[in-house]
Amino acid sequence: RWTKWAGVSDRDVVVLQVQVAESKIMHVINLKHTLELVSPLKAVLKKCQTALLKAYCTSLEDNRFDRILEQIKTTINDNTSYMKGSLNMRTQKCYAVRPNINEFLDIARRAYTEIVDDIAGMVTQMGEKYGLPLRTSFSTTRGFFIQMRLDGLGLPNGQLPSEFMKVTTFKNNYSFTTADMIKMNDRCDEALKEIFHISYVYVHWQKTGSQLISNEL
Repeated sequence: RWTKWAGVSDRDVVVLQVQVAESKIMHVINLKHTLELVSPLKAVLKKCQTALLKAYCTSLEDNRFDRILEQIKTTINDNTSYMKGSLNMRTQKCYAVRPNINEFLDIARRAYTEIVDDIAGMVTQMGEKYGLPLRTSFSTTRGFFIQMRLDGLGLPNGQLPSEFMKVTTFKNNYSFTTADMIKMNDRCDEALKEIFHISYVYVHWQKTGSQLISNEL
């Protein structure tokens, strides 16, 4: 349940809601990833003879670890896990909740996937149009953008095409975007807002169930 604060704009509240939802989803993904390491860690510690390590191994015998993991897996995809890379983690958060649990969530995810595919296709088409080695890149702050590395290649007419915007350069590396890509990033953000809002409901329920198990005894 979201609370509206006095003096805070509706837009700021929406941004905060999305950040909270995304944070909670990330928390559950990290928890699942950690719990999945319990069994292999326990197998390694069983071979140790040190008293302290034996004590750690004993503490990992608590069956609540498995019960919490199973509780999480009823809603969270089996292959969802922590991954390196901001785009990889964005994908993990986007598809964390299992499909066919919520129709609107599935629709929002299909919309997001289509936009990402359209971005990749647009970059490929522009590369062919201008004869430039363009590739799609992503960062948390910029979203999707275009990168290009010129090694021994010259720019057409000595400059970038006029539709390329917000150009930054480092040695032979160019980073930029276009008006269409900015619009597509906005559409991505809207789809992600919907995905995170709906996913948060199920993730919050999962967290509550896990807390009840961990508080037993």
